[in-house]
Amino acid sequence: MGVLRSDDEAGVYLRSKTNYIEVIGYRRGFQEVHHMKSNFTPPFCPAPDCPEHTENPNKHLNWWILRGFYFSRTHGHVQRYLCKTCGKSFTERIFHLDYYAKRIDIDLKDLLFHYCNGFSQRALAEHFGCTTRTIAHKLQILSRQSMAAITESNRSIHTLEDIAIDGMQNFTGSQYQPNNYTIAVGQYSQYVGMVTQVIFRRAGKMNTYQKRRRAYFDTIGLWKRGAFTNSIRELVDHIVQVVENRSQDKQSIVCNSDDKKLYAQQLWKNEKIAMMMASSRFVHSITSSRCWRDMKNPLFPVNYIDARLRNDLADWQRETTSFPREANRNFQRFVCYLAYHNFFKPYRVRKPDKNHAEAAGLPHTDSERIKRAFFNRRAFHSQTALSPQWDDCWFCRIVTPLQVRDKIPFNGNRKPAYLHF
Repeated sequence: MGVLRSDDEAGVYLRSKTNYIEVIGYRRGFQEVHHMKSNFTPPFCPAPDCPEHTENPNKHLNWWILRGFYFSRTHGHVQRYLCKTCGKSFTERIFHLDYYAKRIDIDLKDLLFHYCNGFSQRALAEHFGCTTRTIAHKLQILSRQSMAAITESNRSIHTLEDIAIDGMQNFTGSQYQPNNYTIAVGQYSQYVGMVTQVIFRRAGKMNTYQKRRRAYFDTIGLWKRGAFTNSIRELVDHIVQVVENRSQDKQSIVCNSDDKKLYAQQLWKNEKIAMMMASSRFVHSITSSRCWRDMKNPLFPVNYIDARLRNDLADWQRETTSFPREANRNFQRFVCYLAYHNFFKPYRVRKPDKNHAEAAGLPHTDSERIKRAFFNRRAFHSQTALSPQWDDCWFCRIVTPLQVRDKIPFNGNRKPAYLHF
């Protein structure tokens, strides 16, 4: 049996045994013997710049060695590993969703289900017996899992349906900074493959006091010029991916939108879309936004998603105190709901064994694999190809315009949340 000595301060020795690792630790002159199951095999090295960072089922298993263990009150004895290629050490906990978490008794499945069915953050905190900050952190973890799951699903779907794009409006912190979510939805499956967010200035009819107040917020806020154009451009890049990955039985894809000119402009500016239009592989169909949004309307899928959001999410219900207050958290919760809608919500009441992603063309085996990994396998940013805005959401870099001066209307004085990560 090979013996490895750890170079940590505990002076830990490891001796291999059948199905177990015998851990002998010397502390203050007495000996402690612990037995831990050794059923875990590191799939890859967590270091992004390491050649062993890519996961390969046929990868050789001699790229790592055992490197002692450490003890925590949360998980007990945790095994350490050392990558022989890059020389960096890691533990098995880094591949789990509750990595470095102190509250591991919160069921993430239960948390996602309750949030996507009307619970606010305060209600979730009371339900799980924790603070709202803990709930926000757990939802941030789930949002990263959601972005990775949707991205992987988009690569595996070979669609047979058309798509619809349109925007939905809510507000963040105050009605003086409304935000717009533009989504791309499957025409028949209602599968949401992409969403972008942009925060506007308040528009519409206002009285004298409201105009004066908006003028004051214009002096302290930070609205990015061209943000809406950039968000539509990211949505068009997703549409290009959908058209390129379509099924061979689908000759052309129709993109339905309303008569907003920016949609047509960005579609024509994209070189790949222009070539697809010339070869009749892509068609842009415009429907007036004033038409009645019944099931015969091509834009009905967007209204269906909007109705589900207003019904299911507490911070999307009108005239309540559960409105979102920070752009990053708001976008993260939105992505969590999209993952719940795509993978965990039944496609129809009479078809409970099929979800929206499978209705869009995702194979059942891939759907089950994505759902298993959603709560059991931590998603790594270096292994996930995200759009620019989703990348900003991952690292909480989206700026709430009226929080740049540590103040947000009707919410008291507090520091911007995105400055604390």
